[in-house]
Amino acid sequence: MAKCQIRGSMVIGIFGGIGSGKSLVLDILKNEYFAYVIEADKKAHELYEIGEDTYNELVGLCSTQILNPDKSINRQVLGMLLYNDKELLNKVNSIVHPEVWKWIAKEAKDKEKEYLLVVIEAAILPDKSNNIYDDTWYIYSDEKIRRERLKNSRFYNDDQIDSIMSKQSSEEEYCRFCDRVIENNSSAESLRYKISLAIEDIVGKYKKEQLNP
Repeated sequence: MAKCQIRGSMVIGIFGGIGSGKSLVLDILKNEYFAYVIEADKKAHELYEIGEDTYNELVGLCSTQILNPDKSINRQVLGMLLYNDKELLNKVNSIVHPEVWKWIAKEAKDKEKEYLLVVIEAAILPDKSNNIYDDTWYIYSDEKIRRERLKNSRFYNDDQIDSIMSKQSSEEEYCRFCDRVIENNSSAESLRYKISLAIEDIVGKYKKEQLNP
């Protein structure tokens, strides 16, 4: 998936299912490697705001039942509608996802001028046409560990976890898409060390590209 380009910064894609520890990876990259972080889910929420084209399309699709009294979208109500309606979920995704990735591509290109490292995080894999990365990482954790994290940090029950996981990409899909796997089954220090090795490897390959374009 990666396509290293000769420029002043690197773009890394961070992917993985819920509970895998992507947030910790982002914190390490931001605080220790001074990365500019783009989170796909946060951008999706911005597109739900009143006045956005995506907002209008979602209301047209789901009706005003998803709105709060102030006309803003109630994401909890929307989530409940999508919980057991895969067809509606696919329609919503077809509206939101293209707009999210269009914005991400533009934001990444803009920030390359300011930062040596731009990091894009998402649970859902983008279309293969979004080839804007120098390297892509699959953050992997055993399912049992992911479930424990979600129960302890977000107080989810097994049914909620099952529903969310069923809507996300499979381990095989993440592995096919990503350039490397970063295993996160143990301590933060272990994860930090694995990230350092990955960064060293990427920088080494990047320098070779510059010397031998």
